[in-house]
Amino acid sequence: NVDTYKPTGYKSGVIQTSMPITIQVSGNIINVLYEKRTDLSYTVYYYEAGTTTSLHTSKPVSGQTYGTTPVETAEVISGYTVDSITKSVTITEGTNEIIFYYTKRADLSYTVNYYKDSMTSENLVGTTTVGSQTYLDTVNASAVNVDTYKPTGYKSGVIQTSLPITIQVSGNIINVLYEK
Repeated sequence: NVDTYKPTGYKSGVIQTSMPITIQVSGNIINVLYEKRTDLSYTVYYYEAGTTTSLHTSKPVSGQTYGTTPVETAEVISGYTVDSITKSVTITEGTNEIIFYYTKRADLSYTVNYYKDSMTSENLVGTTTVGSQTYLDTVNASAVNVDTYKPTGYKSGVIQTSLPITIQVSGNIINVLYEK
């Protein structure tokens, strides 16, 4: 039986000795060669941290050799940071996976621009930036102090931006307008 001593991760043995052999008193040797499997695979997953929610299409990689250690580089996913830029897996006959975990960025901000009379650059009377915002969180009207830069003789500010806004990596602007 050529597979009696087959190591894990190797193909079935191939007899290397010319057959049949004539049994002698000594020197009766049959050589069997085992080669590593090259038909294995691994899959790369991109999950939101603490979940199995996929943030990017998984990537199957076939044609892998038993015992090798391929390295993968994380995908860049806007609004998220990744737990490691590169990861590897040592190929076995079992399930081979590389999992990158992504966390929503919490270093984002939104800006409130305050204008009087009309929303032009020369009528900008103040700006407030609110930091420590998390990607995809929402900002409601209740978070905006419409009277922060209210000029004397003007009514309370009116929010001109459709709210709520959803925090993105950039472009988080809320405009407030004061009228006489």
